[in-house]
Amino acid sequence: MYTVQAINERIVKDPQGFVRQCEQEYDEKVSAAASAIIDNMASSHLVLLSGPSGSGKTTSAMRIGQKLSERGITAKIISLDNYFKDVDETTPRNEKGEFDFESPECVDFELLDEHFKLFDQGDLVRVPVFNFRHQMRSRTEYEEIQIKDRDVIIFEGIHALNDKIAGIHPEALGVFVCVMSEVDTGDGIFTGSLIRLMRRSIRDAKFRGAGPDFTLSVWDNVLDGEKKYITPFKDRARFEIDSFIPYEINMLKPFIQPVYKKLSSSENEDMRRSVLHMLEKFENTESRFVPKNSILREFIGNSVYSY
Repeated sequence: MYTVQAINERIVKDPQGFVRQCEQEYDEKVSAAASAIIDNMASSHLVLLSGPSGSGKTTSAMRIGQKLSERGITAKIISLDNYFKDVDETTPRNEKGEFDFESPECVDFELLDEHFKLFDQGDLVRVPVFNFRHQMRSRTEYEEIQIKDRDVIIFEGIHALNDKIAGIHPEALGVFVCVMSEVDTGDGIFTGSLIRLMRRSIRDAKFRGAGPDFTLSVWDNVLDGEKKYITPFKDRARFEIDSFIPYEINMLKPFIQPVYKKLSSSENEDMRRSVLHMLEKFENTESRFVPKNSILREFIGNSVYSY
């Protein structure tokens, strides 16, 4: 648990130095994860990286891959989204009758298990490509991948630690990425889930053409999916990364304020007032201090990585 007072003191005293220290601490977590993966290579060259929405899984996977590369290990990152089943009448639905894309039943675990066995044997595997525009697996596109002695494959996705894959492949190293820290403002708590919601709201508005009303409208289903499908399997991870960056609320403040001021649904009014009120307690810090490889660039943009 952090306090807004302690964070503000560091921001006011030396903003660049504080940003640098926070990023170094995250970098050390990533390095430790890379070391754990290397130590496990005698058992498996496969890594299962999971975490809830807004945790920064993609950047964490890329940063881990970079650390592995620095140690002579080639890392290939595969999004589990590519193993989605075609969206059709068999796609699971939530209580509202809408497609439940948080459900693990959307994933082709049978094909994934088959590919795991082929990877372990060193065979060439044709990894599918999911076409989100058409909501179906491409019939012509795929990526050919084969594991060699100094290779690692990182499977990244919310269901990576699910029993249907991690349970039958315990030799693969599980990594869980999530915002685990919280910030006490004196008038309320910025919980990990609220911080992740802010990250996602900014990203949706900037890059996915989705306003805050849409993001908030699906968030309850996202949280429900986490409770059902992600949290129960987090103990399968042998390594955890707290992806909270202590200066991030200060830096995200000017990004999220105009987004939440555009909320029109009366259902979100209490949340909007609470968040905007708590944000006023945070001193601003400039986004220009944020390194290009920071996990926060996944949400605000101008990253060295492609998403």
